[in-house]
Amino acid sequence: SDESKSGDGAAESLLGAARELCTQLELGNDTVTLAQAKELLRYVDCEPHNIAAVVGGVVAQEAVKVITQQYQPLKNTYVYNGIAALGVQVEL
Repeated sequence: SDESKSGDGAAESLLGAARELCTQLELGNDTVTLAQAKELLRYVDCEPHNIAAVVGGVVAQEAVKVITQQYQPLKNTYVYNGIAALGVQVEL
């Protein structure tokens, strides 16, 4: 089908970019496989559940602060970096 062909094309494109990066970093051209590229593309529009759990917990905590009118809720924007497991409050 056209859908699977376009998905394979995206995986091939990602694989090419990953292999180019691996070559630049002297990791070897076969470090990343097509199967790994396809697996990464399966989650392009998904939010990993561990990130959703952390951010959902922050939202629930802030909702309790607003409802009980105790403590100061976050001002404006909360940004969470799931890779480093760090969150920061940003006032825009």
